[in-house]
Amino acid sequence: MTEIPDPLSSWVRRQRWYAGKGGAARLGLAGSITLAEGDGWTIRILVIRDSGDRPALYQVPISQYRERPSELEAALIGTMAEGPESPGPESPGAGSTGIESEGTPPGARDRRHWYDAPRDPRFAAALLGLMLDGRRAGPAPGSPLTAQGRAAPGWPGGPVRLLSGTVLEVDQSNTSIVCALGDAAERPAGESAQAPPPLILKVFRMLAEGENPDVVLQSALAAAGSRHVPRPAGQVQGRWPRADGSLASGHLAFAQEFLPDARDGWRLAFRAAADGEDFAEQAADLGRATADVHEMLARTLPSRSAEAADIAATVAGMRRRLAEAESDAPAIADRHDAIEAVIAGTAGLEWPRLQRIHGDYHLGQVLATAKGWMLIDFEGEPHRPLAERTQPDLHLRDIAGMMRSFDYVGANLRLAEPGRRTEDWVRSAQQGFLRGYAERSGQDPQRYAELLRAFVLDKALYELSYEARHRPDWQEIPLQAVRRLSAGADDPPDAP
Repeated sequence: MTEIPDPLSSWVRRQRWYAGKGGAARLGLAGSITLAEGDGWTIRILVIRDSGDRPALYQVPISQYRERPSELEAALIGTMAEGPESPGPESPGAGSTGIESEGTPPGARDRRHWYDAPRDPRFAAALLGLMLDGRRAGPAPGSPLTAQGRAAPGWPGGPVRLLSGTVLEVDQSNTSIVCALGDAAERPAGESAQAPPPLILKVFRMLAEGENPDVVLQSALAAAGSRHVPRPAGQVQGRWPRADGSLASGHLAFAQEFLPDARDGWRLAFRAAADGEDFAEQAADLGRATADVHEMLARTLPSRSAEAADIAATVAGMRRRLAEAESDAPAIADRHDAIEAVIAGTAGLEWPRLQRIHGDYHLGQVLATAKGWMLIDFEGEPHRPLAERTQPDLHLRDIAGMMRSFDYVGANLRLAEPGRRTEDWVRSAQQGFLRGYAERSGQDPQRYAELLRAFVLDKALYELSYEARHRPDWQEIPLQAVRRLSAGADDPPDAP
């Protein structure tokens, strides 16, 4: 595996989507694709493997230019040498990716300016072309990486052109680009066509072997007629080498209809809390939409009764997150026995049927539209193994995530306005959500109160690890929740 140059390595380790923060990194190139090229510029996709303390595989699209374009200045990664087309057996695609090969003669190198490609409109245009036209991008010499595009069933055909591409500046583990499109077909004089709808193009940064649930679940819901998910447009699947040299496959990107007039659920709820407006009715509507989606997922995708092995695996996952949280935030060490008691107690409780779920459900994953609430980003918690995220799970995990999200609204408001009391607002929103869910589904989540409490605690442990690694100033929010829940003193917020 070829080591990557320091400017790129340092840039990767600073990114929001890099999961190895706090551990020793060992980054190397696993493969590359040339997506598009022209006079003096090349767009490539690199797959970078971290074989350090927190092993992972990352997709890093790169734009390389001989001349330095002023419009991409904010996306500059660095200026690096490009080696000749001479990759060795341990350095797949080294020369073609612009990563200098060991022993390259100084006269054989060409220096290029490297940029974060999602901020380059040429990248979005090339990736959408691959996706909507159903084309295949082959590997660079010596690299086994390939990419295959596929348009979603029912998506309007015909060539399109990218009018603009804007990266969403939001806190997420992937990169999303809003794409305004125009019709590129040649038409007779006087004939016009309706402009294609805008798309949001999601580039999956952390790659995992297998089918990404964001693609699978949203596609299944749309095919079944759900009115609570945007319409899918297409996907790109890739093949890359495993550490042992064999090939793995998974999703690289996904596109769906963009809803320009939608309002982000987190901002909507925070504004209501800041203005002292009760959110119970909006939360109840969200509960009904959530129940609709859960019902459709249970009907269209496999579900089953919870067996002893399922319970044991779920409990093991909770214990793993407890160990990670204790490592990342030693302040909860004194709560170990109390937390363990909550986790262990789940094995003797009644469990509902297992089904496919959202998996990382919170207010940032829902949009308020004129047609009601829309659910997005079905990828699941990005730091959980894909093998877990693609299995049937308890719908209570999604409910627990939303309970925590309402509590986050209140906690963030208290951070912004010290001394502000938010408990009543949080309690009202949580109870409204549960009421709406029960009305639509016919099953009151509070029937499983102790099991739900365990899932809320599990989510708070996950949040604690995340905040300790990425936003240390916020770790007090989940830390307080962990202490409340493990003390058994919580009556919503957090544990209905």
